[in-house]
Amino acid sequence: MAKITDAQLTDALTDVFRTYGYEGATLSRISEATGLQRASLYHRFPGGKEAMARFHSSYANLQYTIEDMIAEGDKVMVRATARGIHTGDFMTKFGKATATGKEITYAIIFIYRLADGKLVDLWEVYDNLARMQQLGVLPE
Repeated sequence: MAKITDAQLTDALTDVFRTYGYEGATLSRISEATGLQRASLYHRFPGGKEAMARFHSSYANLQYTIEDMIAEGDKVMVRATARGIHTGDFMTKFGKATATGKEITYAIIFIYRLADGKLVDLWEVYDNLARMQQLGVLPE
């Protein structure tokens, strides 16, 4: 399995969608640009190409700052802060998040499991409450 950060994934998706447009952004092109197999893409984006397009277009300048990284045994835990400008609409469980142009900040925790020098499992936890409150979808 290829190793790719969310920032690298965002950059790759942005390049593919800008270069080829939605219709031309085939899974083969996305797979080639990201280095991820189709199964890995669908694992990260269960909604398929539509979810990938929303992911890359909803935030401008999405950046991650690693706050902590701890390794023990076959696992690596990363606590990070995501920052980006909310530039695109998307639907949530709580309603529509209309583009605000606001910078948002939220916490993320990644837990990676490695085997034979390869990433074999990934668990991600996002502070969606903070994100939805900053976007005005939920009250603070």
